[in-house]
Amino acid sequence: MIDMEMIRRLNNYDTDELIRVLELNEDRLYHWLVLDSITVVRDDLGSSIDYVTALREMIKSERPDYVSPYEGLLPI
Repeated sequence: MIDMEMIRRLNNYDTDELIRVLELNEDRLYHWLVLDSITVVRDDLGSSIDYVTALREMIKSERPDYVSPYEGLLPI
């Protein structure tokens, strides 16, 4: 289970900062899954996908109009 409250605290409750964290993690997943490049991800693929999915949901709840540049590119 991902502690979203801890993630908020670490980013000073700043939605723009959370978006940057999301896009960085999506970029890493994109390079790993789509481009087949070695990159730094979380402990494993499953936890990386769970983290990105949780961040997306949290950001969408605060900013429904936000569309990630990787949303249509990642197979998750």
